[in-house]
Amino acid sequence: TLYLARLHLFLYITSSIFDSLFNLVVFCLLSVFLVLFFFFQAEDGIRDAQESRGLGDVYKRQAKYLDSNIDTRDHPFILGEWTSPANKKATNTFPDAVAMVLQARGDNAGLSKWQTSMQGIPLAMHLNDMRTLAHSLKVDLDWDMEKCRSPEGYYGVKCGVDYAIARAQAFAPHADIIWMESGKPIAEQAGVFAAGVKKAAPHQMLAYNLSPSFNWDAAGMNDEEIRTFVSRLGKMGFVWQFITLAGFHTDALGVTSFARAYNKDQMLGYVRDVQRKERETGVPQLLHQTWSGAELIDKLQSLVNKGGSTSIMSDGVTEKQFASKL
Repeated sequence: TLYLARLHLFLYITSSIFDSLFNLVVFCLLSVFLVLFFFFQAEDGIRDAQESRGLGDVYKRQAKYLDSNIDTRDHPFILGEWTSPANKKATNTFPDAVAMVLQARGDNAGLSKWQTSMQGIPLAMHLNDMRTLAHSLKVDLDWDMEKCRSPEGYYGVKCGVDYAIARAQAFAPHADIIWMESGKPIAEQAGVFAAGVKKAAPHQMLAYNLSPSFNWDAAGMNDEEIRTFVSRLGKMGFVWQFITLAGFHTDALGVTSFARAYNKDQMLGYVRDVQRKERETGVPQLLHQTWSGAELIDKLQSLVNKGGSTSIMSDGVTEKQFASKL
């Protein structure tokens, strides 16, 4: 019964727009396709895509693969296979592999020199340069990134905030605003990213996705921490904070609530849960004819037909019924 009520409402609204069943069917199919396409592209597609393809999604904390190793800014984060000091096959980035060898030797001076060299702003060192520096520390590895490529040919990368920071630092001179996509709403993580970016570009503007894909109630925050989340990020330099699908979810909640009320209480469900609520909360769209542009059209029409009798907002307009209830 609930779904029939929803269908009845939808058909009633669209019947005045579409003059044939064929047009209505085409509209419905296109609408479903576009909603699903943009939903998954804008939200889950951005988050779960494993390949970093450009500036738009280059700062993903969770990216696992690259389609090319041509960019030297990626080299310190690409995974390779090598033989560890324990004489076992291991998978690490080249910087991590060298650090593991130096640490196993107990070469603290060499390890300190290596770690300092790996803290460039931005960190963008070609593999050959890293091999040369490692050789100067008497470390020569059989490290090979080609052995860690996926069946499709993608290079594996060490994902994380450090990778996002390095990429953001590199693009800061060319970007008005920088965005790192995250898996959960963690203010501390956002702070680390912001500090890392601003170390290279102090005035860089940052963006943050207050994603509805996050389960905010399972993010480890109480209500007060959720309430202040936006302001805390604002102090870190996240000047553009957005909810990617707020409209999608609020529309779904409103329509679902109304459909259930309409199914149960018929017209009372609309009057009680929509019209009265609009009046109580001062929602200006209660007078929807005003918002349709009717008054503007009347004024334009009066310029060429002054004193005409065919204005939209004439004496019989139903909107005037609300005068006594406002």
